[in-house]
This record gives sequence, C-alpha cells and structure tokens, in this order.
Amino acid sequence: SIPLLKEPEAKGLFLLGVLTQRLLEEQGKEREGSKPFLKKLAGFKLDERGFKRLLPELMDKLEAYEAFGAGEAKLLELLSEYFAISPSPWRLNLEEMNFIFAIGMGMKRKVYNIMFGG
Repeated sequence: SIPLLKEPEAKGLFLLGVLTQRLLEEQGKEREGSKPFLKKLAGFKLDERGFKRLLPELMDKLEAYEAFGAGEAKLLELLSEYFAISPSPWRLNLEEMNFIFAIGMGMKRKVYNIMFGG
C-alpha cells in the first residue's frame, strides 16, 4: 500500500489518472499525436469539482474511442466506489489532488501490468 493513497478520494484520483492516461494514449494513436483531452486537465490545477466533472467526460470519451473494455470497467468500478465513500469536501488540497492524479497517469502501465498482466 502506498502511504500517499490512504484516503479514499486519493485512491479514486489515482485511478482516475490511470484511466485518463489510457484515453490520452488512445487519442494520440487515433489522432496522429493530438491529445485534445489534455485541455480538460486545466494545467493540473483541477479542484474537487473539476475532478468530479472530469469523470463523466472521461467515461464518454473512452466509449467514443472504443477504449472502454473489461479492464477499464473494473478500474471505473473501483474509482467510483472510492469517490462514493469519500467525505465532501475532500481532505486533500489542490496540489495533493493534482499530484496524486498525475502519479496515476504516470503509473498507468504498471497498474495495467499488475491488474491485467500487460
């Protein structure tokens, strides 16, 4: 267990980062390197409301790019559960939220390797 990820909202943000990276990779492949979804990340200065807005947009785009398989559904189920049990407001500050989210993006390959064997 990663000490940074002790709060449920932190676990949800981490997994949201993983799924966001999945979408960005898919966009990059299909759009010759262009990743328009990056604009939604507001320069990594999202607050709690911003992340909550990001989730349905991410789900919509994963579906649109046909990048929403059983693995993504499993990650979405987990992150939804973490967000559902999180207090409101979240106990993390802006920097912590965006840092954890970015770490999730950076660890996407490792998470996929652990969960899905590749």
